[in-house]
Amino acid sequence: MLSNATVSAVASDNARQLATCEGTAELHGDVTVTFQIDAAGKVVKSQLASSIKNPKVAGCILKAVQSWKFPKPPSGSAKGVYSINYQ
Repeated sequence: MLSNATVSAVASDNARQLATCEGTAELHGDVTVTFQIDAAGKVVKSQLASSIKNPKVAGCILKAVQSWKFPKPPSGSAKGVYSINYQ
């Protein structure tokens, strides 16, 4: 399992991409992307859970996470979770 610190670091490297997804929409709720990375740190599987009422934004965040590059996991593959909460 990837640590929260690792996922947060990669997410902050990609903050501009996330901001583009969010745009100027007023968002309320949670978006969670559960994902698996391969030995190279590339996302190979991902699943979206969202309570925000804007599927376009949630889908954009999912696509963003799918494009992120993570550090190579020592075990050859790893799972991770990225969550964002909008008040």
